[in-house]
Amino acid sequence: MKSKDKERLILGIIKYAPSSIVIILAFFVTLYISLEHTTKLQQEKNSIKEEYLFLNKDKIKIDIKTVNNYVRKSFKESRQQLHKELHNKINVIHDIAMNIYERNKEILSSEQIITQIKIAIENIRYHNGNGYFSIHTMSGMNILHPINRDFENTLVLDRKDSSGKHPVKEAIYIANTKGEGVFSWHYFKPNDASREFKKIGIVKKFEPYNLIITTALFEEDFNSIVENRILEHLSQIEYQDKGYIFVVNKEGSMLLTKSNLKHVKDESHHYAQDFKSFVDSKQSRTYIQYSLMKGDKEFSKISYLQKANNGEWIIGTGFNLDKLNLMISKKQKELNIEYKQHLNFVLISVLIITSILLILSWLLSQYLERLFFSFKKQLFEKELEKLDNYQQTITSLVNLIEQRDFYTAGHSYRVSHYSTVIAEAMDFKSEDINMLQQIGLLHDIGKISIPDSILLKPGKLTKQEFDIIKCHTTLGYDVVSKIPMFKDFANIILSHHERYDGTGYPNGLKGDEIPPLASVLSIADSFDAMTSRRIYNQRKTAQEALLELEKESGILFDPKILRVALQALQKIDINHHLQESQLPKTAIEKERFAYFFKDGLTNISNENYFDLLLKQDLHQYRCLNLILIHNFSLYNDKYGWTRGDELLIKITKFIQKKYKTKELFRFQGVNFILLNDTHIDIDITLLEKEIKPFSISCELIHSNLNTFEKFDILKEYLNKI
Repeated sequence: MKSKDKERLILGIIKYAPSSIVIILAFFVTLYISLEHTTKLQQEKNSIKEEYLFLNKDKIKIDIKTVNNYVRKSFKESRQQLHKELHNKINVIHDIAMNIYERNKEILSSEQIITQIKIAIENIRYHNGNGYFSIHTMSGMNILHPINRDFENTLVLDRKDSSGKHPVKEAIYIANTKGEGVFSWHYFKPNDASREFKKIGIVKKFEPYNLIITTALFEEDFNSIVENRILEHLSQIEYQDKGYIFVVNKEGSMLLTKSNLKHVKDESHHYAQDFKSFVDSKQSRTYIQYSLMKGDKEFSKISYLQKANNGEWIIGTGFNLDKLNLMISKKQKELNIEYKQHLNFVLISVLIITSILLILSWLLSQYLERLFFSFKKQLFEKELEKLDNYQQTITSLVNLIEQRDFYTAGHSYRVSHYSTVIAEAMDFKSEDINMLQQIGLLHDIGKISIPDSILLKPGKLTKQEFDIIKCHTTLGYDVVSKIPMFKDFANIILSHHERYDGTGYPNGLKGDEIPPLASVLSIADSFDAMTSRRIYNQRKTAQEALLELEKESGILFDPKILRVALQALQKIDINHHLQESQLPKTAIEKERFAYFFKDGLTNISNENYFDLLLKQDLHQYRCLNLILIHNFSLYNDKYGWTRGDELLIKITKFIQKKYKTKELFRFQGVNFILLNDTHIDIDITLLEKEIKPFSISCELIHSNLNTFEKFDILKEYLNKI
């Protein structure tokens, strides 16, 4: 139906609906008055019903109130029991640590004593293996975490949980101010990393070495035990007329009942709907009435429901209405004998009322017509605003993608542009071209969920890592399909890595099974990947990329679409889109990049970053100073690796402080490379004096980078030194 026809239909409804409603209303008013005896009968029914319901409702309300008080008291006492249990557990571990300290403080070093303490408590578990103990320093360094060893010897002071808390900071504060105390935070369960769960924990300060010992239990696990104990108790309660308590969780599953019902949806639609409405509401208690089948017999029931256990449970009980129906039936027979209807009075009354209402309905239709045109204008203005918000949403999402993956900065905009050029060459409909232009911007939105360790990896991906990267199509589908304004894009984003021969992913579609828009997007995506500079490979020229695409005709790409695409992409000036560098620029990008290119011990750049930097542009720097450290292995053999690491850190800090350098790298174990864009003289004697007491020596080798034509030649030269 055209918009003009729809408008005429709406105007017709506005003009004639009020009068039609008046006529219909008059009919029902007549019917209502003619059945006045039914009203009187109903009033008597209501009187009987109200009295019966009042008594029984009050009774079941008191019953549920008593049960709810029991539930609330049980949870409160259980929480106190949990705090007491945690207090006892932490004191036992604290006593173990103190005993180890007192026995060994005169004969062992502090490091050795701490190691013995860690060994003594790291395997201690309680509460079915869910409870364990961890140790931190007052600076926030984790030195024992039996469940996640990756946390050990790392600074976790600033780690936030999903609620925004800093649990380590809070624990340190409690230890410093109280010595011991209970607190809570959120953390992943060992068998469920989908979200963080609330933990109730306790911290106690270990004074000899200014450490803190913590332990905790997941609140959900502890609550489950308490809930089962409460349900077992409630199952023993029975009221008169075989009444009983039932408990339902907020999803509708029966936790406690003496009926055969397993879930509220298994009962009548009316009951399930009322239950859901109550759960979703802000009410804490309510009555519901519904019908049940018992064999071939149907009977009505009223139940009183109250939310308990912080809204996780609905507890209730009820009573049948069989006795009430018998009382009402008796009264109805008495009233039917007495009642007579005065029909003439009814007809005259209805005629007068109808006439008045018809006049009012005409006036109302005039008002509604004016209101319609005013609303039409407002609706048009809101549509314009919605379109503007739509474009802003796309721009924001694209910027989010670009910030997550700065390796491929500008990729989304280029793929969008190339896709549009191909679609126009294929004479697609304008709405399809517009859709493809927007899909091109959002096609990689799934990469938002890919971990940095894979998304930003500069080298070749492993098979497992590539399998995770491939998930970005389904992740993108999940994101986009849940946004109403973008749901039409979802299948195209899902299929843009499908291949013509069926070797693509995620669904292995082939041939005509692949949506045409997805085929266009796939060609544009591949063309940009080949012609854009990447940190891990060299870009191709446009002509080289087109030849590569042509080789895959009928294999990876639809031959008919590719034929048109090759001609359209000939006209693209890819030099306009070239990026200068794939290296991180902002502080945030550099910090994310540090995962791959920062030395974990000295906190300076590693040799991989040296290779990457000079592969990008060998002559961006002029001066290379190589500091070779000699006899360091002898020092390690004599004093151990820990002392050796401490000395290497000390040498690093000395070089950073005394020598000017644009970039500093740890090279081949214990050596250092200093890069500068101008020649810098280094006084190596300063370092020699600093390290002489440790029986090690150093040597300086200077090189002018302009004398090396290629990075491979430089690398070979350095490896031979």
